[in-house]
Amino acid sequence: MPQPFSKTLKAGAQLFRENDHSRELYLVQAGTVKIYRQIGAREVELALMEKGAVFGEMALIDGKPRSASAKCATDAVVTIIDAQSFESKIRGVPPWYLSIIKIISGKIRKANKHLQIVGSWNRGCAVILSLSHLLKRYGKDDEEGRRLLDLHDTKKHLIQLLGMTHQIIMQQLDYLHVKGFLEIKDDTLVFPDPARFAGYCTFLRLHLRKGFEKMPSLSGDAIELCGVLAEQKKELFMQEVASCEIPAEEIIGHCGTLGLQDKAAAIITELKQGGLITAPKKEGGEAKGAAGPFSCDVTAVHKQILYNNFSSMVPTA
Repeated sequence: MPQPFSKTLKAGAQLFRENDHSRELYLVQAGTVKIYRQIGAREVELALMEKGAVFGEMALIDGKPRSASAKCATDAVVTIIDAQSFESKIRGVPPWYLSIIKIISGKIRKANKHLQIVGSWNRGCAVILSLSHLLKRYGKDDEEGRRLLDLHDTKKHLIQLLGMTHQIIMQQLDYLHVKGFLEIKDDTLVFPDPARFAGYCTFLRLHLRKGFEKMPSLSGDAIELCGVLAEQKKELFMQEVASCEIPAEEIIGHCGTLGLQDKAAAIITELKQGGLITAPKKEGGEAKGAAGPFSCDVTAVHKQILYNNFSSMVPTA
């Protein structure tokens, strides 16, 4: 029966490469092993595995190709556990336990694949959207309603997730600082308006999916009214409610608040032509008329405001 064995290796020795079908798991006994991805002619370091570290476990569990490469950064001693040794040791383990491990492994691979796809997009968007994920997962709120992230841990996570250099990551953090989305204080990333940053990230996702290619051309007055409607229907948008009914009097009232009461009819016509509001129909199919109530496309209204607020802020790097 195969047994785990130890091997002494020289610096630079290759253990496996990305997309290999090898299934060994490695335990570092001494020295350092570099986990990396090859991007063109450049090796992007994802992690350094030191004494006591384990790597290569996903391929051992699910038998799928390696998601990264590994080689010795220094002279090293590793213990190698192959598939047969592993399977002989886990006989008698309940099948449901192995199923859970495989499900977790599958989710990690799916996340890695998604991040590689994101990385093939505009690099700035990839960094910002990954930062949004880290903010949700690791961010902490302070007494002023700001959201905080540790700078060094965040840079480390982004480099590992995206395979980008420290310089690229810092360029994008500086970009967000210039645009007012974050501040860098000592070793902390401070997001003074988390809701605005979340809206910006929603805009970037729609931008990458080409979600703004068929935007209606609206006047400044109509856009201003859309801003009021978007704020009023924000909770519905967050709950992913696509549309809601809104009385004509309410729209006219908002126009009055904005000092646009004389233009209310023209603005309503504009919103109807742009598909942001529609007049509900009677059972026979006949429109109820200009008096409303109207069906408000909550998603379209918010898209319009996101586009108006952030269309000049698409990273070019």
